Amino acid sequence: MLEEDEIAYRVATLPVVDVIQLARTTCRKEGKNSNTMIQTVETENSDLFAVKATGTLDKADYDQLLPALEAKIKQHGKINLYWEMTNFDGWEPAGFWQDIKFDVTHANSFQKVAIVGDQKWEDWMTQALKPFTSAQVRFFPAEESAQAMLWVTQ
Repeated sequence: MLEEDEIAYRVATLPVVDVIQLARTTCRKEGKNSNTMIQTVETENSDLFAVKATGTLDKADYDQLLPALEAKIKQHGKINLYWEMTNFDGWEPAGFWQDIKFDVTHANSFQKVAIVGDQKWEDWMTQALKPFTSAQVRFFPAEESAQAMLWVTQ
C-alpha cells in the first residue's frame, strides 16, 4: 500500500490539465443529492466486488464502501471490480479525494475493472484510468450492463 505522501505526489504529478478537467466534470459543490445511493451487489464470484452508484458521492459514501472493498482485496489479493454509475452526477470534492487516494493506493489490486455508465465523461474517465493500473479496464454503456458483468467475471 502507498502512504499518503506517495498518493499526494502521484496525484500532484498528473498533468494539471487532466486533473482540472476531471475535477470540473465530476465534482459537485452542492449539497448531497437526496437520491444518492451507493450499494454493493452480491454475486456468486468471491473475487468480484460489484457496486452501483447514483447521484453524487461524498466522503461518507466512501467511508461506508471502502472497508468492504479493502477486505475483499486482502482476502483475494487481486480482484475484479464492476462499477455501475447510472444517473450518476459525480463526486463532492471530499468524495473525489477519497476515490483518488484509494485508486492510487490500490492501482495494482485489480485484474479487471468494468465501468458501466450513461454519460460520455464516464467513458473518458475510464480511458484516463488505464495508464495508472495494471488491470484491464473497459467502459460499457448502461444498456450493456449484462455484457459488462459477463466480461468482468470471465
